[in-house]
Amino acid sequence: MKIENPLLSDLNSIQKTSGSAEGRRKAERRAAGGGEDRVELSNAGEQLSGLRAALVDASDVRMEKVERIKAEVEAGRYHPDAGQIADAMVRDALQYSKWGLT
Repeated sequence: MKIENPLLSDLNSIQKTSGSAEGRRKAERRAAGGGEDRVELSNAGEQLSGLRAALVDASDVRMEKVERIKAEVEAGRYHPDAGQIADAMVRDALQYSKWGLT
C-alpha cells in the first residue's frame, strides 16, 4: 500500500524548478560579469608586518640609562623635577598635536 501526499509532490516540483531557476540566474550573472569571481588583496598586512619589525629593531630604549635610573630609584636617590617633566609633556603634546605647533 502506498500513500501519496499531493502537497509533498508539489513541494518537490517547486524545489526542482527553483533549483534550475537559481542555476540560470547564476549563469546569467557569470555571463554578465565576465564569468569568474575575483578577489584582490592589498599588501597592507605585509606593510604592517614590516613596520612592526622595524619598530622592534629601532628600539629607542637606552638600557644603560634605564638601569642607572632604576638603581637610583631603588637607592632612594632619584628625585625628578616635576616642572621639567610637565614642560616636556606640554612641549611634546604641542609638537605632535593636530595644529602642528612646535
